[in-house]
Amino acid sequence: MNFMVLHEDLFIVAFLLALFFSRLTIHCTDLLHCTQQCASDPSQVTLVLPVQEDLMDDASLLISRGGYALVRVQLHGMSNPVLYEVVVESLRKNRVLLRASSELQKVLKSKRPLPASVCFRFIDTYQHMHWAVENISLDIVYPAAPQGVNEQWSNYSDCNKVLNKSQTYALKQMLSPHPGPPLLILGPFGTGKTRTIAEAIKELISIQLHSQADYRILLCTHSNSAADHYIKNHLHPFLTESKISASRFKPVRICWENRFVSTVSDVVLQYCLLDLNTGKFAMPSHEVLMNHQIVVTTLVTAASLAKLDLPPGFFTHIFIDEAAQAMEAETIIPLCLAGHNSQIVLAGDHLQVCKIIDQLEGLSGGGDYHMERMVVLLWHGVDGSKGSNHRPTFPDTDRTS
Repeated sequence: MNFMVLHEDLFIVAFLLALFFSRLTIHCTDLLHCTQQCASDPSQVTLVLPVQEDLMDDASLLISRGGYALVRVQLHGMSNPVLYEVVVESLRKNRVLLRASSELQKVLKSKRPLPASVCFRFIDTYQHMHWAVENISLDIVYPAAPQGVNEQWSNYSDCNKVLNKSQTYALKQMLSPHPGPPLLILGPFGTGKTRTIAEAIKELISIQLHSQADYRILLCTHSNSAADHYIKNHLHPFLTESKISASRFKPVRICWENRFVSTVSDVVLQYCLLDLNTGKFAMPSHEVLMNHQIVVTTLVTAASLAKLDLPPGFFTHIFIDEAAQAMEAETIIPLCLAGHNSQIVLAGDHLQVCKIIDQLEGLSGGGDYHMERMVVLLWHGVDGSKGSNHRPTFPDTDRTS
């Protein structure tokens, strides 16, 4: 793996995204005509601005809820405009909703027209990816597969009732007591990759209930919605129905601190870290991680764990879902927390990437920013010769409910 190439890829993507953002500047002749009461909080003011139809594709890819924008307002009697930072509430058909800051709300009380322009800030998450590229260990990501190891299987599993043959095989690989190279779970949408990972986590919990095993699990996804889905549709029902009361098995959901709390369901919210003083999501502490066996977060937010100076191998199992939807350097972030005995699992469809990555590849010359390079490296080996350092698993392609 050429680390310099990965750094170059990140710089190219950041530059291209900046170009995309420059196209999304919105001009408004009078900001006062673009205000309405905030639906979720009547004490707040929302700005509703139109987005040109031909820019909606770019806007939907780049403008995310909780992101930032700068409003450049030309105040009456002042020669230079004033900048105000606002937060993106949502992007709807042909319009974007922005949450006005307290300073901007004071300005909006003016009775004179307020000409303004809005540009969207690029949130630099690439610094975390550069850090990951610098700190990743190839010996951990691409170790030699152990020889002569017999597969073991728990006696407590009911997974065969909900998984098909190939999913059960993948599950056995995930639960191997002798972790080898990263395990790739490949398959198109609907083949049960998420369900298989969820069943593996449930099984690891069950094993600990009946033995002295002590597992620490990190589950990362590319999107917030996918991370929330694991909690709401898999882990919460399992813990509730199984009547598992031990607090250490209660997963902790780590969210980006500027994500709107109102966007999280009540079921998921009870597992989230919250700052009681600010009402915003909180970053984890070492004490929090010591009290929870399962951490659920996104790939980029997993960088918050790196700041805690956790020892290598603190997590015995690292699961990455939606791996094909992420840039390669993004998936490396949680892998920096792996040790030689950590079981690493990446799931996704390496033949289907998200639209923004596909567009950026075409503009930048076709570099690999996703799971495809992982498949090639694991299949052919780091040195280019096909060897034992690969474990790709292909679930059945039949759609599952």
